[in-house]
Amino acid sequence: MKKARIILALTILCLLPLSLWLNLRTGVYAGDRFLPRKGSGQFGNVTMTAQDGAWRFTGAVGQETVAALLTAEGDRVTVEWGDGGFLTGAWDGERLLDENGLPLGVGEVIITINGQSSPMSRYAMAAALTRMAFGAVEHQGSVWMALLGAVLYILGAVTYLYPEQAHFFLSRWQYEHAELSDAGILAERAGAVVAMVGSAVIMFLPIFL
Repeated sequence: MKKARIILALTILCLLPLSLWLNLRTGVYAGDRFLPRKGSGQFGNVTMTAQDGAWRFTGAVGQETVAALLTAEGDRVTVEWGDGGFLTGAWDGERLLDENGLPLGVGEVIITINGQSSPMSRYAMAAALTRMAFGAVEHQGSVWMALLGAVLYILGAVTYLYPEQAHFFLSRWQYEHAELSDAGILAERAGAVVAMVGSAVIMFLPIFL
């Protein structure tokens, strides 16, 4: 039992810092892909270079090649692609808006089938490049998901180590001889393992999205 306690304690001590790092790292979303900020002018595999009031972007997002020039005049933003195409919008301080005032590229989902991903729209790409240029970064996840997962893991670990105490918590007074059968103990521990696995999924949810 002592060995199990040590293993479970070391596991949460490793998982929680990793979960906090994952959920709190900053970057921008391009469609449903998160591009973490790796340094000055670097988001994922996209490099941003400022030049004379404009920003040039090169690199790739997934299988999409990025080659674009972003210019801004007031709140008007123009993104020109390497093939000569361009897209304009208005920057409101948080999002790139179209002529109707609607956010560009929000909620776009990239579908992958047999290893092949659907192409990302230029609306979503332009919105992501604009956020990079103006420094409008966001966290990949939420600190609350990391903490919720940690609490669930601790509850699962306590139940695994002390199945009877967990089962009869706050209700032992109702029984004269409260005791679980071997099958009951096994069921409690099986549920505890499921809870701990579920807690890991919650703590690292951004990976699965």
